[in-house]
Amino acid sequence: ELMIVVSIIGLLAAILVPNVAHQWDYACQKATLSSMSGLQNELEFYKMDHGKYPSSLSALTTEKKKMGGAGDESYLSEIPADGWQEQFSYSGRDDGRSYELLSTGADRGRGGEDFDADIVATAGKKPKVEGS
Repeated sequence: ELMIVVSIIGLLAAILVPNVAHQWDYACQKATLSSMSGLQNELEFYKMDHGKYPSSLSALTTEKKKMGGAGDESYLSEIPADGWQEQFSYSGRDDGRSYELLSTGADRGRGGEDFDADIVATAGKKPKVEGS
């Protein structure tokens, strides 16, 4: 009887564990898309104040708002991480006229599929999962 109980527990674990892992990565991907949208909003505020996008994300924590800020307020108190708690990759482009914001997904490497796919946002475009 004990062998039957252990077999049933093993079978249930084999069924449930992949589903839980899938939900975790889904939540991380959604959190990343949300964080990216928030960062994009602050990048737009920065551009309105300075006439261009910053050369690095750290400018959002060190530069002070010119419009709509309460005196000595920076755009962000800290740069958020993606859903997997990794730092976003940011590259300012075209002399401050554009940028690319990147999360490398669950595998933390470039490329990939499903939850390993990169998530990219550029100036004027919503964040999207590459390949979807």
